[in-house]
Amino acid sequence: MTITSARDAWAVGNYGSSYHIKTLILHWNGSAWQQIPSPTPRRGGMLYGITATSARSAWAAGCYFLGKTLVLRWNGTTWKQVPSPRPPPSGGCLTAAVAASPDTAWAVGEGSTATTSAGH
Repeated sequence: MTITSARDAWAVGNYGSSYHIKTLILHWNGSAWQQIPSPTPRRGGMLYGITATSARSAWAAGCYFLGKTLVLRWNGTTWKQVPSPRPPPSGGCLTAAVAASPDTAWAVGEGSTATTSAGH
């Protein structure tokens, strides 16, 4: 959750079935929470972190199908998916986002470079 004023707060998560989990973004306008439409990749997506610098600039971070990172950006009107880093070979997920300015944001998360081996 992130708060920029008494009339501007955001929270993220996900909802839906295990076959198609959808991104969930909620906005507080000072009197009520409202679900804001957000893009969900074709095979589902989850959001874990959100940050905002103003009512016109916010970033959300998470992941989708097979451990691909997911970053969404709010421009004051709509949420849009933006390019995000390629995760390690075994997948990854962004779990938090921090914005330094409307055009500069950082996301952190976790990934795995684990390999498997078989022995006799």
